[in-house]
Amino acid sequence: DLDGSLDRKGIVVEQDLDADFPRVLIDKNRLMQAIINLIKNSNESFERLKPDTRQKTIRIKTFAGNDQVGFEIADNGIGIDRDNIDHIFDYGKSYKRSSGLGLYYCKMFVEDNGGKLFVSSSESRQGTTVRATFRNHA
Repeated sequence: DLDGSLDRKGIVVEQDLDADFPRVLIDKNRLMQAIINLIKNSNESFERLKPDTRQKTIRIKTFAGNDQVGFEIADNGIGIDRDNIDHIFDYGKSYKRSSGLGLYYCKMFVEDNGGKLFVSSSESRQGTTVRATFRNHA
């Protein structure tokens, strides 16, 4: 129960879901696994923060328009060092002693479905945003 786990850790999950989001022909189970991987990474970004008083927040947003649909997961966790950001989707690459397959899997899933995956992180301790976009064929 990922939602319960986040709640117990004091992490607030904000949702901004597009009410007019169209149906998308995509493997629902693989999509959910990719989203869960990204949320787990956000969760882990808080575990690596030194104790502080800020509210830990993960924002989940969906969007549709301009012939694109997609989702965005953003957190205000530790962020990604600029030296590492270009390599976080590489196979087997991990900066937290894991297998390095989670983000690679997300990227492959998105690209296999004709989409693009973007990541941005301003500076350490400022959080990270991952955005996946797909062509809207509706």
